[in-house]
Amino acid sequence: NQQTTYTYDYSSGKPVTSTDPNGELRKTVYDGADRVIEKWNPNPIAASGNTLSNPNNAPFVTDTPFSGSAPLFNTHAIDLELNASQYLSVPDSEPLSVTGNITLEAWIKIESQPNAGSSFAIASKWETVSNLSSYDFRYTSPGSGATQGLSLGISSDGASPTWVFQTSGLANGTWAHVAVVYTASTGQAEFFVNGMSVGIKTGLPTSVHNNASSFTIGASDVDGTPTDLFDGLIDEVRVWSIARTQTQIQAAYATELTSTALGLAAYWQLDDSLTDSTGLSLAGTLAF
Repeated sequence: NQQTTYTYDYSSGKPVTSTDPNGELRKTVYDGADRVIEKWNPNPIAASGNTLSNPNNAPFVTDTPFSGSAPLFNTHAIDLELNASQYLSVPDSEPLSVTGNITLEAWIKIESQPNAGSSFAIASKWETVSNLSSYDFRYTSPGSGATQGLSLGISSDGASPTWVFQTSGLANGTWAHVAVVYTASTGQAEFFVNGMSVGIKTGLPTSVHNNASSFTIGASDVDGTPTDLFDGLIDEVRVWSIARTQTQIQAAYATELTSTALGLAAYWQLDDSLTDSTGLSLAGTLAF
């Protein structure tokens, strides 16, 4: 007989962990209405053995979008300077080679606006020179006099990208949480700012190209000549291999995650560290 066993918090009478028939231990988190909002696997995934490096000592700063509370203090963010060509880079790995649904999240605090017709890359696995493009999430200035916004590029063949853009201008010097949810089956992208949906765009490919391009934070095309360099602070970068709902995004965007959430492919807290907090220990390099 297949059984699921539970342990309980006796102060609340709620199950806090369960072991399913396959022996997988999970932790259950509730919202204020006692609805399950997320299931977590407290057991860390085996580390890949990659070692992070920061050869040029680009600064971590103590300016953060939220402070957190014990044991999850959000202590630092990374400060990327456009004129210094700074960015974070992680070599290709299986968790980041998402070919279906994707959710990309980050807190950003821009220090300037992109020039007309240019962008600040937020989270990118994109190499145009070698036709190794997968996905690219940006803050974009579409043209002279136009309002800035969020954009997402998807390529199903590595060479022919399709882009969608959602107007949503951000203020200089103000923290904002930005996210995009790509649903492969419908070729749809939904954009979020501070947990609220700001628009849905359609017409994207229905799959994502799997290739060897690096994943980057704050730039794209880093396997060639880096482009779309970011100007400002970035914190709490998350890559999911699932299409997160607005409820899920709202429940977790202003707190650090405690363990490996189901569907979380990569997670950089950037708390004075470049370590991937999923337990995969994805390698990273900070360059300028």
